[in-house]
Amino acid sequence: MPSAKCPGASISPKASALPATPWPSPAPASELKSISSVRALPLPTRLGPPARPIRERFGSFAQIATFNCWRLGMALEIVPLTDHFAAEARGVDLREDQDEQTRQALYDAFANNSVLLIRDQELDPDGFLKAAEIFGPIFEQDLKHFCLDENPLVGFVSSEDRNNLDGKRIYRGSNWHTDHSNRIVPPRATTLFGVTIPEKGGDTQFADMKALYDDLPDETKEKIDRVKTLHVWQSSRSPRPMSKPPGEQPETWQPLVRVNPDSGRRGIYMNTARIETFDGIDDEEGFEIVDHLMSLADSGKYEYRHQWRKGDMVIWDNRSVLHQATTDYDEARFLYRVMIVGDPVIGVAEQEAA
Repeated sequence: MPSAKCPGASISPKASALPATPWPSPAPASELKSISSVRALPLPTRLGPPARPIRERFGSFAQIATFNCWRLGMALEIVPLTDHFAAEARGVDLREDQDEQTRQALYDAFANNSVLLIRDQELDPDGFLKAAEIFGPIFEQDLKHFCLDENPLVGFVSSEDRNNLDGKRIYRGSNWHTDHSNRIVPPRATTLFGVTIPEKGGDTQFADMKALYDDLPDETKEKIDRVKTLHVWQSSRSPRPMSKPPGEQPETWQPLVRVNPDSGRRGIYMNTARIETFDGIDDEEGFEIVDHLMSLADSGKYEYRHQWRKGDMVIWDNRSVLHQATTDYDEARFLYRVMIVGDPVIGVAEQEAA
């Protein structure tokens, strides 16, 4: 698969720095008419995550990444990892302060590809937190016993994790899910950083729920587009026990089809560990549909499977992607974990009413 290499830079990022803004934001649709008009924009004009028409007009992820790098005059390289989602960003050292152009390009790569890998990083907890902030403000961790004592905003995933209900060893996240979907505003993204990695096993799998939705028959889309699901901390059908934070946990209705605000694309939004009941369809048929959708997600067709290496940082879009951990390892495994504050959830009805 071809990589998207940045052409030789003729523009100095320092000489044409963009105005300081904490986090990238979507571009107005009027700025995204054609590649020639985008290239003609003055560099101080801020461009956010490209909307879906860019991908439709310009083709592959590699072509999109090439035009972004050329526009910014950077040494950043975006390499697709599958033919439909997931990419690797090369040519960046996250220990360094990133200028606004690099921050925007990294956010673009995340928004376009839903899963972004950045390898060969040397980050301590504070450095990882700083790198995560490129993608938005930090979401406070719920499970404090899975957080670092020295920095409670940084969680961890460990082969020594124990359930706080019974003390037994657990493999956290070992079923397909999206994080904290019982929150009214769930986290936009989650990122992990590989500290200690087993020689074999311990992969993380990702499923592209936008592509899955796109492939559904029209009659199925019509049936589920306005269905809502009640997400609780742990549903009565949950495939795994989950540690519970103290106090009452929120529960909320979420659309089964969620619209990603960065791209406008629709995708399946579900978590079998949290869905308790349905609105807009009876529970029996609802769970049959969810089970079918889950079988499609688990088919491998929509998957990127990440084989971890020490120094890997992976960030994924909880709004459009499911993920799960594998349990096929016995060696030590330790990763830092940070989540990014989310956006209000948009369903098909809200999208069409806008």
